[in-house]
Amino acid sequence: MRPESSHPMPDTSSSAAIKLSPISQSYNGTHAVFRLLRCSGWGPELMNLGYFPHRGWLGLPGNLLVSLAARQQLLAMEAIKHLDVKLGDHVIDIACGHGGAAYILKCATPAAWVSGIDLLAENIVLANDMFPRIDGLSFAQGNAQNLPMEDQSLERALCCEAAFHFPDKAQFLRESARVLKRGGRLVVVDFVWRSAESRACKDHELARHVREVWQWDDLFTEAEYRNAGAAAGLRLLHEVDWTNHVTRPLQEIFEVDVWLSQRPWGRRLLHDFQPLTRHFSDADWAAVAYTASAHRFVQQHSRYKVFVFDK
Repeated sequence: MRPESSHPMPDTSSSAAIKLSPISQSYNGTHAVFRLLRCSGWGPELMNLGYFPHRGWLGLPGNLLVSLAARQQLLAMEAIKHLDVKLGDHVIDIACGHGGAAYILKCATPAAWVSGIDLLAENIVLANDMFPRIDGLSFAQGNAQNLPMEDQSLERALCCEAAFHFPDKAQFLRESARVLKRGGRLVVVDFVWRSAESRACKDHELARHVREVWQWDDLFTEAEYRNAGAAAGLRLLHEVDWTNHVTRPLQEIFEVDVWLSQRPWGRRLLHDFQPLTRHFSDADWAAVAYTASAHRFVQQHSRYKVFVFDK
C-alpha cells in the first residue's frame, strides 16, 4: 500500500506558504525571459532548465536546434538515474511542480509507487489534469519542510531544481531524512554558491534581479549542503557538477538569441525558428538582454550540482 500521512496537510496560509507564493509568478510568463522560454518549447510539463549533453560553444549548434522540452526530459531522466529505484520502492518527488518528473519516474520504473507533492495547489491541479490516473502515481499538496509522510516510510526521494526556493533548506534535508527508511536515498539537484565568499554577490544589483525573476532569497554553498546533510543523518554518496550541461549551455542559447534580436536579419531568423517571438517588442528584448547579463554575473559565483545522499 501507499504510505499514508500521519501529519496534517500544511496550511497554505502559513508563513512559509505566504513567503513562497510568489514562486508561481516567476513561472507564469509575466517576465519576458519566461515567455521566451515558452516560445522555445520549454515546459509546461517540466519546469527545470534542461540537460545539454554537448558542452561549450562547440556544442552550441546542436543545442540550438534541439527542443528545450526534450532537454528538460533528459534532465529529469539523468536525475532519476541517481535514485537507483528498485522494484516496489516508494518514491516521493518533492516540489514536483507540474508533475513531469514524477510521471517520467513512474514510466521508467513501473513497479514503483511514485508520489509528487508541491506547495502550490495550482501545480497539483495541473499535474492531475496533464497526466493519466494510473496505479502507483499520485499528486498532492505538501510542504517540503513538513512532508506529509510517516517516519521511515519511503525508499527514495527526489528534489529536482526546487530547493533553492526553500526558506530553510536544512529543515528540508531533515524532513527528507525523517521519511526515508534506513538505506534510503535522496537526490537533490540544485543551484549552489561556489563558496561562502561567493554569497557576497547576493545583494549586487544583477544578483537581486535574478533573485526577483526566479523568486529566491539565498542559496546554500556546496559545503553547506554537505554539512546540513550530515547533520540530518544523511551520508553524501557522491556529488556531480552539471554546470557545463545545464546553466552554461542555456546561457549561451539566450545570449545568441539576444545577439540575433539586435539585428534585423537576426530577428527574421528568430521569427522563422521561434514564430511566437514575432510578438516580442523592443522592450521585451531589452528585458531579456538585461536578464541574460544578470544570469551571466550570478553564474560566475554559482554552480549547478547533484547531491546524492544515502541514509
